[in-house]
Amino acid sequence: MNIMRRVAQFILELNKIQTEAVIRLNGRLNVYKMLYTACGLPEEVAARLEQKIIDALYRGVDEQHALTSQWLKGESDLLEFLDRYKDWFREHMDRCSRITAEELSAAA
Repeated sequence: MNIMRRVAQFILELNKIQTEAVIRLNGRLNVYKMLYTACGLPEEVAARLEQKIIDALYRGVDEQHALTSQWLKGESDLLEFLDRYKDWFREHMDRCSRITAEELSAAA
């Protein structure tokens, strides 16, 4: 692995740590719960939804990190990476939307 790939991998690792720290902080501060409660959801529904979304965010960070690491290590070319990233992003958004829809329908 050349020096530029090592630097890129290091930056990717730092980005993962930073993103996980932001997710953890938002969870500790109950940011999502406050947002959902302000939108009119009952507290218990907001708390459940917050926990599920935070879990999905952590999973998304891990999946994104693995996908990007493969590209940085040269295990996939740029076009393959972009295609896989596009699919991953769509699946991640679908997962978060499904979680939200399930909780909202249960609350209704």
